[in-house]
Amino acid sequence: MSLPESFPQVTETTPAKVLMVCLGNICRSPTLQIVLATYAKARKLNIIPHSAGTANYHVGEGAHPPTIKYGRKRGYDLSEHRARQFVANDFYNYDLIIAADKSNYKNIMAKCPVDGNKDKVRMATDFLPANTRFTGLDYVPDPWGGEADDYYTVVDLSEETMGVLCDRIEALAKKESTSQQNQ
Repeated sequence: MSLPESFPQVTETTPAKVLMVCLGNICRSPTLQIVLATYAKARKLNIIPHSAGTANYHVGEGAHPPTIKYGRKRGYDLSEHRARQFVANDFYNYDLIIAADKSNYKNIMAKCPVDGNKDKVRMATDFLPANTRFTGLDYVPDPWGGEADDYYTVVDLSEETMGVLCDRIEALAKKESTSQQNQ
């Protein structure tokens, strides 16, 4: 799936604001957020990633301890994360909203204001590359209460999907830049 039509051309002065959303904002969405932040920084892409949860169970709490532990083992520091709840105003504050699963997608869409842009919402798995071990998966599995492999799966999925997202943002920026040069 492509980026929303309203997605900005990312430049040094124009950032893209991307919001990752899962249920409690303590496992999946903060992992997606930190991976996107890491990839954007490495690629020098002006992307501002944030995350939220559709439920208010963990507002103000840090990432789930195993999320921090297994993220750290893969090079990601989630220790500063604080959970917050998704709100309708997020439709106005972000260029792209990424849902971890179909339930969260439905909850996000239910909060879309009448004048909000529903086209901004995508599933994380919309950004899976072709021919991956995750091909056919249509959600990011919730690792909460699971084993180490469940948390590593979230990191692996985050790396694959956020890599493709960065590729698409770079491609859009190059396309727009070339288009402007040809005018």
